[in-house]
Amino acid sequence: MSSAISRRAAAAAAAGATVLALAGGTVAARASVTPDHATHYTFRTLDNSNDPTFNVLLGINDHGKLVGGFGSATAGHPSRGYVLHSPYRQVDYRNQNFPHARQSLVNGLNNNGVTVGIYSTQKPPMTPGEVPTFGFYAVNGKHFHKVNYPTKHPFSPPIDELLGVNDQGVAVGLYLDVHGTAINDAGSIAGYYTDSHSQVKGFFIRKKAPHLFKLSYPGASQTLPFGVSKHGEVVGTYEDNSTGTNVDHGFTWTRQGGFHAVNDPHGTAGTDLSGVNSAGVLVGYYVDAKNHTHGFLARPKK
Repeated sequence: MSSAISRRAAAAAAAGATVLALAGGTVAARASVTPDHATHYTFRTLDNSNDPTFNVLLGINDHGKLVGGFGSATAGHPSRGYVLHSPYRQVDYRNQNFPHARQSLVNGLNNNGVTVGIYSTQKPPMTPGEVPTFGFYAVNGKHFHKVNYPTKHPFSPPIDELLGVNDQGVAVGLYLDVHGTAINDAGSIAGYYTDSHSQVKGFFIRKKAPHLFKLSYPGASQTLPFGVSKHGEVVGTYEDNSTGTNVDHGFTWTRQGGFHAVNDPHGTAGTDLSGVNSAGVLVGYYVDAKNHTHGFLARPKK
């Protein structure tokens, strides 16, 4: 029930492909790109020991709390959500799963104890396009609420997911083939869409003095923003197929500085960025040479 898979499902659906099940005024964006940005961050791998082969970190708030999950939604590896209250205490993982769900994943959180995510009533392995998924939000990890978009013509099976929430309690997400999004405390939104040429591109909508910034990482086959800070720093993933094989790379983007590539040094098979807080601390996940997925935290070097 990886959010990486569910988010890419949204992009695939927009292009007319089968939706995958669980496994989270126009202004052109600056196209400037810096070399790999890894030297500007200190990276720390953070894995829940319940499944050291698959962990994803998907959100971070200004208090340093992290959310994500473990388990790839394959046979014997159910997805289970968690909150990590301190990134420097590996034992401080607290499970957070929708009551009676077979699988859950926590995609985002705010500074007021609200978390959002996705759950399924079906156990793994998951069959693409044949599994109902539902969004949820929880308050302080105790009061859970199911959230499904009230469309009159839902996809069958229904597919809903909440991806982000700000401190005003405004949440964003996807249903059916609607694209993934993130929201900051100022009400600005980042997400992605599929254009008329079936290219997946990102966007950032600034609420203050409204503008739509189209984000397309130069040379990338896909640009997928997943998070945005209150300062307007957008983070996400772009796909590079220059070698004939799609490889994920993390990126940050600001209106002033353009794009920066961010890759975990251990991510020999790919890096994804999922979230960023107001201090510029990043969270995401990488895939190593053994094809294992690991969560990571990246702190800016002073």
